[in-house]
Amino acid sequence: MSNSSATAVPSAATLFSPCPTNPTAAACVVYVNQTTKVITTQGLQFAAPGMGITIVNSLPSSASIIDLSSNGITTIPTSALPLSVTDLNLSGNPIKTLSGTFASFSTLTAFRVANAQITDVRDLVVPDALKLLDLSGNPITTFQISSATRDSLNDLITKSHSFKVDPFTLAACDGRRDTLANGLSICLVEPSKSTSMGTIWLEIVGAAAGLVVLTLLYFCCVRKMLSHVYNQRRAGGRHAAAAADEGTGVGSAYEEALDVDPTGGVTFVNTVVGKGQEAVRGSKVQINYVGKLASTGKQFDANASTIRPFKFQVGAGDVVPGMDVGVEGMLEGGTRVVQIPSKMGYGAHGAGDDIPPHADLVFEIRLLKVVPGIRFAT
Repeated sequence: MSNSSATAVPSAATLFSPCPTNPTAAACVVYVNQTTKVITTQGLQFAAPGMGITIVNSLPSSASIIDLSSNGITTIPTSALPLSVTDLNLSGNPIKTLSGTFASFSTLTAFRVANAQITDVRDLVVPDALKLLDLSGNPITTFQISSATRDSLNDLITKSHSFKVDPFTLAACDGRRDTLANGLSICLVEPSKSTSMGTIWLEIVGAAAGLVVLTLLYFCCVRKMLSHVYNQRRAGGRHAAAAADEGTGVGSAYEEALDVDPTGGVTFVNTVVGKGQEAVRGSKVQINYVGKLASTGKQFDANASTIRPFKFQVGAGDVVPGMDVGVEGMLEGGTRVVQIPSKMGYGAHGAGDDIPPHADLVFEIRLLKVVPGIRFAT
């Protein structure tokens, strides 16, 4: 299979810093059709509005004022944000949920997510330094926070009138209804604070037993595992999934996808084109990789920092179908960013706590070595 077999109509763009295709550029956007647009930075300001960005892989570590408005970003890219950020603008992106803690961004004073698509605000924790939170223009129906966050928002409302949000009506409340200083009803849900010693000991014993089992499995099957996490995910392989789910999981989805599209919707960008042996179906390959969720950029697995490369046979079902398709056509020494739709990854089941159901994935792959094997029919 040639490189062109896994390409598709551009549907995503990834923001990188530094730029993988232009070492002199501080940042760039790499589109699925292989085109690249360099972004110039101005001091502490980093601006990339309206560039079609869907994945934020990384940002300049020195950036303080960041404008990523009017792109296709669906989730707050917390894992890519520099801790030095003071002003973050994500307005106009199709973000549906605002959740999680931003307390680690201790210098963040302005946070704008206006005119997005936020319906769900849940478990939000804001930094003490925050002076402006703009959620205006969002169709919010759920606003579920702790009393500590309520107090922080009330400070914004009463001291500086810098909490901007349109009037909304709660659809439901899993906790206790309360009211902000601006009169809006919210739902208070406090984090659990008590855990019995018996529960703690059970968790410790259970974790120790699980560690022993994982260790035995690792040393038994190390040649066929991505990592200790991959042991839980190997069911994503073509043959394993078909057996585990009796034809109803990833395996059958893989076959159905290939009936319509030989790539199953997998797309890629070559960031470095290699010069060695080509990986084809049947080749035994050695790679380094980093796996991330496409929606958030959160890393869920990697072997890039380990001594041993990951080895598998292309097309043999050792890995999820999208990885097989994504590696095909690579040349030794090359690197590639591969976007894998859910149906070619872990499908409706997901994988453990790190990969939710129906999650699209992004893998950054470096092909280290190709050993010719039995060439499978295409």
